Amino acid sequence: MTLYGVAYEHYGQDLGGGPATLYTIDIATGAATPVGPIGFNMVGGIDYDFRAGVLCGISNLLGEGGEGLFLTIDPATGAGAEVGPTVGAQDISFRPSDSRLYAFSDGHLGTINTLTGEPTHIGDTGYFGAGNGIAFSPVNILYLAHSPYYPEDPPPTLYILNQNTGARTFVTDLIFPPDLTRPRINAMDFHPSTGVLYASLNTAGDLTNYLATVDITTGNVAIIGRTVDGLDAIAFYIQHRPVAGVIVPVNKLEVLAPYVALAGLVAAVTIVTVKIRSRKPE
Repeated sequence: MTLYGVAYEHYGQDLGGGPATLYTIDIATGAATPVGPIGFNMVGGIDYDFRAGVLCGISNLLGEGGEGLFLTIDPATGAGAEVGPTVGAQDISFRPSDSRLYAFSDGHLGTINTLTGEPTHIGDTGYFGAGNGIAFSPVNILYLAHSPYYPEDPPPTLYILNQNTGARTFVTDLIFPPDLTRPRINAMDFHPSTGVLYASLNTAGDLTNYLATVDITTGNVAIIGRTVDGLDAIAFYIQHRPVAGVIVPVNKLEVLAPYVALAGLVAAVTIVTVKIRSRKPE
């Protein structure tokens, strides 16, 4: 299992950003290793479709919340391929139960058709701050993290979003290390096996980037380490391999192995039985 991230140069508020690069990120240290250029600018959200085995992303053409392009991304090379026009978004996340793709765009929640890129609006969350990372938990709960954009805005907060209306429900205040300047979480993803919530965190002004974890009960944000500057999207990726003619994630092989072995044993016994019966004299 690999944590991927996308980073690009930020030109400043309302000025957009530069070409995006795909990285692998060490979840123990935060160290980032470049994979390759995606070929599109401002890829501000990525996630992995576990059912289809495809890494997807959004290139924000006219700034987040404006127009965008829905992409598939080759995890081996970083190369992106355009699927179709979509909405610009701060972050995206696939729902584990059915691989429905959700997007957070300027305070609004919606879904994206992964075959065409066509967006569908669900509802207004009622607030648009800074950061705005979203992630589905392994049990299909959609979380949103954001920080104040203006001094009068609410403090850094973790919410649960209603997947049918977009309405937000308070979970807990986010507690960042005190030495960080206006920290915000711009991307999140749950580890598929451990259930730990990982986050891309940057700070205002110098946009220093860190990899962190978030305790969804207490709101405590723990820094793992510095990572590539300009990081704006993260997603866990599980390699798929064929098992008995079916493509399954590698981390499920341990679960499937006994059943595959049992199926092989049953098949072998059946063959032997048939041969014995065929040799029995009449």
